[in-house]
Amino acid sequence: MTVLNLSFRRSTGDAELSFANGENNPRMSRVWSEIRSSAFLADGRTSASVDRVIIPWAGLLRIMRAIHHLCRVEGIEIVYDEISKSRLASWVADANAAIHPGVQIAEDVANLEGLLTLAGWDLNKRVPTREQKRDISKLLNLRNGAVFSVPGAGKTTVALAVHQVLALRTPDLRLLVVAPKNAFRAWDEVIRDCLVDETPKFVRLVGGSEAILRLLESRPRYSIISYDQISRLTDSMISHLIQNPSHLILDESHRIKAGSAGVISSEVLRLSTFAFRRDILSGTPMPQSQSDLEPQFEFLFPACDLPTKIRIATSLRNAIRPLYVRTRYSELGIPRPVPSYIAIEMSESQRLLYSMLRDEVLRRHANGRQRQVIDRTSIMRLLQVAIDAQSGAEAVISNLRSSDDPLLKICTRVLDDGISPRIARAIQIARESVDAGKKIVIWAPFTSTIERLFLELTDLGSRKLYGATPTGDVAEKGTREQIINEFHESSDCNVLVANPAAGGEGISLHKVCHHALYVGRTYNATHYMQSRDRINRLGLPAGVTTTMTVLECQAPARVGSIDLSVRRRLDLKIKAMGDVLDDDDLRAIALESDDADQSLEDEFTFDDLVDLLAELTDHN
Repeated sequence: MTVLNLSFRRSTGDAELSFANGENNPRMSRVWSEIRSSAFLADGRTSASVDRVIIPWAGLLRIMRAIHHLCRVEGIEIVYDEISKSRLASWVADANAAIHPGVQIAEDVANLEGLLTLAGWDLNKRVPTREQKRDISKLLNLRNGAVFSVPGAGKTTVALAVHQVLALRTPDLRLLVVAPKNAFRAWDEVIRDCLVDETPKFVRLVGGSEAILRLLESRPRYSIISYDQISRLTDSMISHLIQNPSHLILDESHRIKAGSAGVISSEVLRLSTFAFRRDILSGTPMPQSQSDLEPQFEFLFPACDLPTKIRIATSLRNAIRPLYVRTRYSELGIPRPVPSYIAIEMSESQRLLYSMLRDEVLRRHANGRQRQVIDRTSIMRLLQVAIDAQSGAEAVISNLRSSDDPLLKICTRVLDDGISPRIARAIQIARESVDAGKKIVIWAPFTSTIERLFLELTDLGSRKLYGATPTGDVAEKGTREQIINEFHESSDCNVLVANPAAGGEGISLHKVCHHALYVGRTYNATHYMQSRDRINRLGLPAGVTTTMTVLECQAPARVGSIDLSVRRRLDLKIKAMGDVLDDDDLRAIALESDDADQSLEDEFTFDDLVDLLAELTDHN
């Protein structure tokens, strides 16, 4: 009888396929050719010779159903080695859990506190909240799961509790967390604050490939690595996961929303099939659209067709509900912040530069709907000019190819005018807040704007936080940790100017700061939602209400306001996420701007623009 051998290569994480007793059989040659072709299509890392195919394990899973069907039709027996048989059985169980969600693990969760105590949890330090107990219990009854709770709800606490209980059944189980660097400290704190034994701290897998490989040789019980680092060490991490049963957690899992199209996300997805258990954590799991969810659930249940299920679901909410837990703002008793939208008039030179860049955006996207090409640089430059005209003008000048370009004179006039009205208003609001004895966090999307505000407010003890700010020890000056600590502890440090992309994750400001000022927002809903949650989260002092102030620019009539476009798109994305997660709190956030100015057009007409253009370009 013809036999197809399937074995697992522990050294590389590949599957090996080979035929036995099929020589000189035309039918087998045809079958073998089909298997080879399918393998190459499934994974470009596939290699083949005359008598065998080597395919990455994830690729094999994608074609395993087809191979099984083909062999059954052709009367071919598949012979598995013990490891491949075990791994395929686990994959089949995953597939069943993904297609028919429900209670998959018979775990006693009636006495959760007792289980946690056995698992090394110190209830004298932290007793899980009612919502956390509910979420832990559900996750323990899933093969893999998602925690989509709002920031401050204790996602790391829930995830660590799940791991500790799982480790009771599998004592050699390791925990490997993939997280943004700015979240490392939160994972250190959760062990310190929750476990009886504080000795097994998280080993930070940092310092480059050689240093990380040396650290992995010690088989750390708890380890944490950044998305950037893990994507450069995929093969080594696969080997580590094969040798060490590991609970693999993605913190801020929306970072893999690009899926196979992203360099980092595609490498993270390669790792997923080798984990003993997989969980994902994100308070904003679909920042742009429901397609953001597809790679995250593919990570949870590799090659189980969940992305297709998500894509075609008539009710996405019902399709994913059994696979995630979520604690909402209202369940935590967090009061809603008081929103305020302030429309700012542009200076005359700013209006002109904005209008000309708006025309440039339209020109560059004249055929955008047909070609689906987005020139992000021109759009972000328009937004920059609306937020901080000086920074925008400086950026435009740096990219001009000719000294005769008419934009040069306009940009020069913008720079001569000094600080734009919007930045001036931000400075005024910050000073009023500090004069009233309150600290304030200012969110700005551009580094040059952060630097400008930082310098203008140094007398108030301003500090800045953006992508270039290093992580490190709280005692090390200039690190994120030291800056945040100083903002908390020092009465001389009253203003924090930060980029939501860098400061929107892994920090808490709610104990000392209750006013967030948005100098400008981008189209990124995750950055906006996470930055809000820095000051409006669990643990907010009783009776304290937070304030969110959003500055927007009025644009020339019939030119259109990019701020209004940003506002509309953010509201739609937040509402869509609320609908999918069945969360009325998110829907309410999307309605906050209903009372704000809906036009954002000033009285500056097209004729005024023509006159101003002549004035600024015809005279020195």
